[in-house]
Order: sequence, then C-alpha cells, then structure tokens
Amino acid sequence: ILKDWKKRGNNQNGLEAAKIDLKLFTGEIDEARSALKKAAGKMNDGDIERLNLLMAELDGDEAAQMSILEKKANKNTNKTHELMNMAQAQWWSGHYEKAREYASEALVQLEEVIPGEKRYAALYRGRRAMVLAILGRFDEAIAELEAVYKLPLCQSCNYCSCKDAEIFRANIEEVRSNWLKALELHSSGMERWPDDLD
Repeated sequence: ILKDWKKRGNNQNGLEAAKIDLKLFTGEIDEARSALKKAAGKMNDGDIERLNLLMAELDGDEAAQMSILEKKANKNTNKTHELMNMAQAQWWSGHYEKAREYASEALVQLEEVIPGEKRYAALYRGRRAMVLAILGRFDEAIAELEAVYKLPLCQSCNYCSCKDAEIFRANIEEVRSNWLKALELHSSGMERWPDDLD
C-alpha cells in the first residue's frame, strides 16, 4: 500500500507518518522512535502527536500517554475526543474509576454539543456510545450506535464515516470483554478498508 501511495504521488504528507506506523505495528518501536526524530520536519504536528501517543501506548508508558492527551485537551474548548480517549486509556490500564470520571465528563460535554451538531452528528454520537459503554450503560450504548448506523454517515462529511461506527462498535465489545466479537468486527473492517493502515 505504501509503495502504491508513493508511486501515485498520493498522500505524500501522510507517507512518512505511515512508514512509522508500519514500524510500530510490526513491533519495531525503537526504529520507529528513531525514524520519528529524523522525519519530524516532514510531518504535520497532528501526525507527530498521534505517533508519540501510539508509541507511549505500545511502550506501556501510561504517564506519557495521559500527558499527551491532557495537552491536547487543554488546546480545545470542545474536549469530547480527548476525554473519551483518556477514559479509554484509563480503562485499558485497569483504572476503572478514573476511566468513569473521564467518561462522565465527556458525556456532559457531548450532551451539550450533540443537539446543535449536524455535520458531525455521527461522530459525536459514536463518542457518546463509547463513553456510555465505559460507564457500564451498555444497552444505551448499543442503542445509540444503532441510531448512528442510520445516519447518512458517508455523505457530506469528510471526517466521520461508517468506519468510525464500526470502530466504536468493536471498542464497545472490548469494554464488554467480548474479545472474539471485537476481533471479528476489527477483522471485518480490515477487509472492507484495506488501505486504512490502522
């Protein structure tokens, strides 16, 4: 896929970041760290931040992970994405009460944002489903996600798509400890969107 991107001249801004992603996903974390230092000037700040976050996650460095997420949250007035990610990071680390605190804060913000949101309604409602799951409100989470599937996900929206809904569904199954179902959903996504490196 990366060779094809390079040959076609497509996605050149993301090419360096994608090469580092590949190293991370194949377990070459030290090589990825070195490549990130060398390629920093060729990548945008968002990719650098995302790669540092992924590296911290793969290193098991919870403090670094939370520090990056908190810095991101402090940059924005709408913190729903960062709060959801902090809740997930705490959940995967086994800090369930802390995860629920972040999820509760995210839910308050989402309840304020969603009624006036048109263009990114699917994305915000997907986030709402995720934090509901972390709060243990699984029936509401699944119902919310079912409503998301009925929205025009792939029309006039360059950010949220049906991919996001599938990812939220798989992540919710992980929170429920339904690992085989989560794996099935993630694997299905790989088949449907083979050029999505995540």
